[in-house]
Amino acid sequence: AYVAEAEHTIHTCFRQHGRYRMLLDVSGCAIQSQDVLAAFIAHVQRMPVSCRSAIVVGNSVVRMQVRRVMNRPNVAVFENHADALAWVDEAIVRKVA
Repeated sequence: AYVAEAEHTIHTCFRQHGRYRMLLDVSGCAIQSQDVLAAFIAHVQRMPVSCRSAIVVGNSVVRMQVRRVMNRPNVAVFENHADALAWVDEAIVRKVA
């Protein structure tokens, strides 16, 4: 249910505004199995490309897994929430300035 709701929200935002920004915090997640990764990749492939997506990771192994799965434009991986949020919000500042 969560995935369907997230996809709906992203697609709605994209239709209304032509873009979206996202911050995903997976710092509490462990390394995932190949089955879970395959499902996540399928989910990501259904999403329109964001103008910025920041992903917060908890450790270097998860960082490597996320980088492999999230091989898309405008995606950056961070070790803390503050840096990720600053990078996502920078897109607004550049658009307004």
